Amino acid sequence: NPLILLYRRGWHFTKCFRGCHATFNKRNYNASAYSGDTLWILKYIFGMFGTLVVVAAGLEVQADKLSVGGFLILVAAVEGFGRDLHTLACIINDLVIGSAAVGKIASVLNSETRRAERCKRQAAD
Repeated sequence: NPLILLYRRGWHFTKCFRGCHATFNKRNYNASAYSGDTLWILKYIFGMFGTLVVVAAGLEVQADKLSVGGFLILVAAVEGFGRDLHTLACIINDLVIGSAAVGKIASVLNSETRRAERCKRQAAD
């Protein structure tokens, strides 16, 4: 890169890049672990809720307060709601990740650069 050769600071850029990349890898791992744990907790809680619904509905079927067909419809609805809830959680997670990335890119693109400063000085002259 001619810019690196011009300023003769390649070692500095390499060191900074390694540090930034190490920080990114650490934070990316933590974010992925947090996201995975959050989705696992959501699945676990919904699994417990589904179990409670099946047990309660099974007791209602034994007491002849609910038909077997109604029980099957209820179980299918609960399972479908669980899939939809998991899909929604994944979409929200991706939305948050995407909006954070857009914010970071916007901050980089809107940052003051040497070229922008030079253009402002030339315009002022």
